[in-house]
Amino acid sequence: MDEKIKKILNKQKVISLADATKVLGNSKKVYRLVEAQMLKQVHPKGMGLFTLLDIEEGEAQFAAVTKYFPQCVISGITALSLYRLGDDFIREIHVDIPNSTNITNTLIRAHRVHPKKIFDVELRAFPNVPIKIKIYSPERTLFEAYKQGDSSETYYKAIKKYRRFFLDKKKPAVQYEKIRRVDEILGVRILRDIIMEDVHG
Repeated sequence: MDEKIKKILNKQKVISLADATKVLGNSKKVYRLVEAQMLKQVHPKGMGLFTLLDIEEGEAQFAAVTKYFPQCVISGITALSLYRLGDDFIREIHVDIPNSTNITNTLIRAHRVHPKKIFDVELRAFPNVPIKIKIYSPERTLFEAYKQGDSSETYYKAIKKYRRFFLDKKKPAVQYEKIRRVDEILGVRILRDIIMEDVHG
């Protein structure tokens, strides 16, 4: 294993064929490392992304988004799942990007949104994604469930789970203010539903 490649992967988890070729001199050497089982291709194959054998597939995919698509913010059912606010299995990575840009890639499902809707973005790691990724805050992520309909099961479950996993019920003022800001910017009424759920237990 080339030490430069190994150092990059230990830190960044993934490397593109183009970047690996720059280090090794040609693409054939990259694929020889794959044949020697020192590297593996990141699924779905054909993207030209590589990682170490002991790196979990999901971690490598999120690392690829972070490294090669820095404008992306993890959103939708992916964000809900990572925060345990939803039950969907992560089959593809949903991201938001400004509607002035465009991305076509088999790894991600990009949603082009107005820049004003991209706010309350944090860098967070998760138990199953131990690298820091750009993702909406838990409060902003509630809107990702709200988009499914304010009477939907997805939204109702997200409200319940937010209260269970995130809400400081003794001192909720700071979180209430964050949700109020989400309501104000996006024109919704999530805070009302959070408070009603508090009342009803």
